Amino acid sequence: MTEVIDLGGPDEYFGYFPTHMALDGDLLYVACSGQNAIAVIDTTTDTLEAFIPTAWYPTAVGVDEASGTIIVANGRGTGTGPGDDEDSQSSLSVFDRPATEDYAALSATVYENNQRTAKFYLDLDFESPIPTERGVPSEQIKRVIFVMKENKTYDQVFGDVPGTEGDPELCIYCGDPTRNFRALAQQFVNCDNFTPKAKRR
Repeated sequence: MTEVIDLGGPDEYFGYFPTHMALDGDLLYVACSGQNAIAVIDTTTDTLEAFIPTAWYPTAVGVDEASGTIIVANGRGTGTGPGDDEDSQSSLSVFDRPATEDYAALSATVYENNQRTAKFYLDLDFESPIPTERGVPSEQIKRVIFVMKENKTYDQVFGDVPGTEGDPELCIYCGDPTRNFRALAQQFVNCDNFTPKAKRR
């Protein structure tokens, strides 16, 4: 290692997951998978100049210096479907090299996109037990036990559970094979309408 470049950004930015780079003259483009963005680095000063918004989870970036075209491969693209990996919607973004006067607006778009989850709680018309400020404890919630079935969609495990918003046609692990999960869901709570950033592998 000869040099470390700080991607910087607001305090709310975390989980950049830089996965690929491309050099364009004095500019270095870094695919930040966790931010759904391309970071623009000025290599003459090693400073962050801007973020360019992309689709979901950019994993590679390339530059055609002659035309000024930037090409981004988005690993998760427009999202995933309810079933198998064949439902994955990877995508390719092709756009012109942005002008420096557009950097502020592009960076603001990335920041706004990555704050949607946090801002959801600010618009609630009832008192939420979930604090809207990071690090502030909840007055109502005292203990949380979270059981997650990783790498499976809701419908694949609970699609046929009565009284929930599931799709029985997508249920793969129905009935007896998942009796322990079903017992927990019936005795405590079944979160059938969560939309986390997840993907079956």
